[in-house]
Amino acid sequence: MSNVSWWPRKLEDWLYVIVILATVAGLVLSGVSYLRMCSEACSEVHNWRLFGMPFEYFGGLFFIPLLILFGLATKFPWLKFLCGLMLAGAAGAEVKFILLQKYQICSWCPICLTIAACIFVACAALFVIYAMELKTLIARGVRGDIMTGFLKGFTGLSLFALGFLLATVGCMRFDPLAAQEATVKDSMSFGKKDGAIEIYMFTDWACPACREMEHDLEKMAPDIMQKARLTFVDYAIHTETLNYSPYNVSFMIKNKPEYFKLRSDLTELSLKTATPTDEQVEKIAEKEGVKYQQLNYSDITLSQKYFKQLAKQFGVTKTPTMVIINTKTKKGKKLIGVPEITESNVLKAVESLEKE
Repeated sequence: MSNVSWWPRKLEDWLYVIVILATVAGLVLSGVSYLRMCSEACSEVHNWRLFGMPFEYFGGLFFIPLLILFGLATKFPWLKFLCGLMLAGAAGAEVKFILLQKYQICSWCPICLTIAACIFVACAALFVIYAMELKTLIARGVRGDIMTGFLKGFTGLSLFALGFLLATVGCMRFDPLAAQEATVKDSMSFGKKDGAIEIYMFTDWACPACREMEHDLEKMAPDIMQKARLTFVDYAIHTETLNYSPYNVSFMIKNKPEYFKLRSDLTELSLKTATPTDEQVEKIAEKEGVKYQQLNYSDITLSQKYFKQLAKQFGVTKTPTMVIINTKTKKGKKLIGVPEITESNVLKAVESLEKE
């Protein structure tokens, strides 16, 4: 075997083999984690993110380039130092992940711990190579080379600390329910999505004043939506509103282009009955050339929770009420009742808040 040219001949070569094998193992285990083939103990770890991305994504983004760089290092030896820095940073991050499992998740993920072990083994092998090289430099006694060797070690320690710091800053628990809630909130809004001004229109489906202003509200909505983000909020002063809200939310999410016509039809229906049926709502949708799509229970629950939260946040106690907020300055105005909620008043409030 000693005549085979690719067979490792020195301790340093064997150590690099260990590094590469550990890197390959880390990549394979990251794939196992990505496919969710791990045990139940890993389930809570999957609820955590690093800068918004699942941990296993970073495994692929880290190990694949690392293997490529090791392959290129046969032609460009200086790339080995870069690989060492990458592993040092990863080792710092893995220390944070282990502490996270111990003190916050309070359970151990075998796959994650094995990936960490792969990185630590690779780092240990590289450290032995570094120690051997530094020993040789010290023996030669060339001051400049010795200082360069120590500088490399300091750089590696700095990357280790940086990896730990970035993992500390970037680690956060992912709440699927909160993410779904944010999606529902965003899907119910109309108009300018990226502006600082947000408008919340609180109405009740059995409120006579709300019904009175529906026509004017439909007329002013296009101008309002050009300047602000508009959200209609069902505020249940009368219990009948709870019967209409699921249909209204469905139309807001699923039928935005026809929403105002559908809203007008729902208002007319509310004059006839306090308990609408799916058949009645389906006829309304068919009249406007769309199909009523029933929402799942979780979306309806989240929308009602969101409506209650908004009413409490803005201190709304009666309908109709319009709340206009500048999300950057946190300042706002509240218009209450039909006489106050006019297009001119709304646009003046928006203009005033934009200037503050």
